Amino acid sequence: MNRNVIIAAVVGLVLVLGAGWYFASPAMALSQLRQAAIDGDAEKLEESIDFPAVRESLQAELRAAMAAEMARQQEAGEDGFGMLGGALAMGMVDPMVDGFVNPQSMASMIEKGKMDRMRAGEAGDEPETEANAEPTDWDIARDGFSRFTATPVAPEGERVPTMVFERDGFGWKLAGIDLPEGPLNAD
Repeated sequence: MNRNVIIAAVVGLVLVLGAGWYFASPAMALSQLRQAAIDGDAEKLEESIDFPAVRESLQAELRAAMAAEMARQQEAGEDGFGMLGGALAMGMVDPMVDGFVNPQSMASMIEKGKMDRMRAGEAGDEPETEANAEPTDWDIARDGFSRFTATPVAPEGERVPTMVFERDGFGWKLAGIDLPEGPLNAD
């Protein structure tokens, strides 16, 4: 009888710990990432962010948005110069994203809840920043066992990115950024 009680207690403890991890770990991971951003801890940011996956995610998002804008221009019968500009911009996506996705810009996005404007230029250019921006709160939503999203709480109508985290062992890594819907040139 004692053996059954011990087994039931161990199983109950494992279930409680598992449920606690499932519900609390996303908030803890986001809190740790935000604290690393505030502290300027580049090493902790490197551990918490999958930079190649974030770059890939942003490049795919920007290419899709540009392709949609070019298709919209073509349907609207706009001049060929807009299409040429779009094609040229499409070629600048990779270097622009490569220069933007670094520990400093990611720290800024995590602190402020929005992305700094990316400037066309050489890789390593610093993003434009807003001085004394207030930190933001985040809404966390589970997307299965191995993924969750964090979206900054923003005023109605403000366009903000959503961070996508994927499970890494018992922890989490930022693995992508979903850009808000709408035209690229909207503020």
